[in-house]
Amino acid sequence: MRYDIGVRTMARVVVLLTMIALVGGMAMGQRFTHPQAGEVYKEYSRTMSTYAEWRVIDPNATNSGATSRLPNQVLSINLPNFYAGTPIKAEAVIDLWGGHAGTYGKKIRFNGNSWLDIPLIDLPSDPECYLYQMNVTVPIPLSDLQDGTNTFEGTNAGQTCFDFGWGQFGMNSVMIRV
Repeated sequence: MRYDIGVRTMARVVVLLTMIALVGGMAMGQRFTHPQAGEVYKEYSRTMSTYAEWRVIDPNATNSGATSRLPNQVLSINLPNFYAGTPIKAEAVIDLWGGHAGTYGKKIRFNGNSWLDIPLIDLPSDPECYLYQMNVTVPIPLSDLQDGTNTFEGTNAGQTCFDFGWGQFGMNSVMIRV
């Protein structure tokens, strides 16, 4: 008995078998190993425990409700043995509450160095003029960090929603990934 399956059918079989081999190979290759160069090597985190710690108010606010809560706190996070393993990059992952909708110029800095922009995703606000919680990532220059205790603080440049007249957002937690 002779089988004649044709060129097109044979090509489809070859493509299907190749895809099965690739998927099978990827599944077999997914093993948990130590971080490779460029991957996260260490994570350090800080969760804010009080309202005064996590809220960040516009430092130029004139509203008495805002000024009574200024200045914003300078917080700390411990990075023991930060330079062990020769870090090649660092980033902060911020569990961020958007605060007053329209708050702009959100920034963070470490150890009194230059302010770093906190990138935000435009999300719709609810009727009370607050944005929702999100996680954002901010690249940190390695020169901004040090072994041991590091300080960090947030700021913003104001707010443009209803009659609040002052910007506010919150950092519920900060994780430094190296």
